[in-house]
Amino acid sequence: MPTTIAIIARTVKPGHCDYRALNFAIARRILAGMEVIDGTWIRARLMGRRGEQANLAAHMGISADKLNKVLSGKRNVQPQEVPLVLSFFGAEAPLSENERALIDAYRAASPDRRRLLEEMTRVLLATSEALGPEDA
Repeated sequence: MPTTIAIIARTVKPGHCDYRALNFAIARRILAGMEVIDGTWIRARLMGRRGEQANLAAHMGISADKLNKVLSGKRNVQPQEVPLVLSFFGAEAPLSENERALIDAYRAASPDRRRLLEEMTRVLLATSEALGPEDA
């Protein structure tokens, strides 16, 4: 299988780049170290107390039925719900060494470089959503 290599030049504006050839294997490697917040993650932290699932659903702003679908694997936790799930359990999103390095590089970057990093991040996230279960 051929490997696709992208070269990003300083003089090219992010909007002018064609990201369609992004190699899915690279995206998988980048995303592999991230913790997945899903039904399994939530079930492992539920204590079995009366009303706990109803409280979690209310905290997330979703119905109990939607939470049941998350817990059974029929619905994914939506990106905007992740911070709510974490706060319910008193957890913080764990950062890997690579994630911490990315945050530090972003903070040290110029405004133009930050915009480029933000655009590349949007592309990677869209790519990860395009990966099916067989690619994950």
